[in-house]
Amino acid sequence: MEGRRVSEGEVKGLTILVQFRDVKSSVTREDVDALLNGQNYHEFGNFSSVREYYRLMSSGKLDYTNIVVGPVTLSRNRQYYTENLLVKEALDLVVKGGLDLKQFDSRGEGI
Repeated sequence: MEGRRVSEGEVKGLTILVQFRDVKSSVTREDVDALLNGQNYHEFGNFSSVREYYRLMSSGKLDYTNIVVGPVTLSRNRQYYTENLLVKEALDLVVKGGLDLKQFDSRGEGI
């Protein structure tokens, strides 16, 4: 969002794993969760997890974690999404599945 910065405190992000009607993913939710939130994460040549990176770069002021959901299967084949956005459909699917987006309002502003 324009003009919005969050550089300290506890911030929760959302990662939605998607697959297409014609292409299924072999990446697991657990693998992505470890990459984003893991402790002492060094898989695939990475220096750290995303969470550890932000904690290090902020001198411990920012604790950025991700809730990883999915995978959800989108309604069309992969080719369709090369020219069309998939974000709204993926978000609609996880909200319909019961995900409460209020947990991602890091400032309690109803956003």
